[in-house]
Amino acid sequence: EKIQSQFPYYLLDIINAGAGGNKIANLLARVHKDVVSKNPDIVLMYWDSDVSDQPVEDLEQYSLQQQYKADVNEVITIIRNTTRRFAVAGPGILGEGPLFQFDFFGKNRLLDKFREFNRNISASNGVLYIDVRKALRDSIPSMWMLNRWYCSSDGEHPNQRGTQIMAEQFGMALNLFLNVQ
Repeated sequence: EKIQSQFPYYLLDIINAGAGGNKIANLLARVHKDVVSKNPDIVLMYWDSDVSDQPVEDLEQYSLQQQYKADVNEVITIIRNTTRRFAVAGPGILGEGPLFQFDFFGKNRLLDKFREFNRNISASNGVLYIDVRKALRDSIPSMWMLNRWYCSSDGEHPNQRGTQIMAEQFGMALNLFLNVQ
């Protein structure tokens, strides 16, 4: 709804193929059925569950990171064979915390690392990368001191403000795709 409202002169058939808690390996297993079979003109892919529900020690494992990168690359390759208008986003705000607790269980450093994985893999495949994490972080006032989250409801999931910021980022990508043939 937020994205459609940004494009009142376009009839967008938006299909949310997301599944809460899915990791990139889950998306890889269902990308043909849930994305490719729909023959989309544009795909915006966002996820961050790979980082959200695993212990930091597990995420630091080289083998897990290599498998993650291989899975992201394979999903991107599959979707790129379906449409050239494709953007990758994520991870998002996960890690935001109240009152000087901005390293949510030690994951901020790893979130930034996984963001770089996504950015680099996207670039190497000629895919637009939407840095929603940066957009969300940049929106937090530098003097934000209240004992509550600014862009998220719990340090992981975007609240209304966070959702709006993400929709604006996706809207910019859609604008680029819709105005460039």
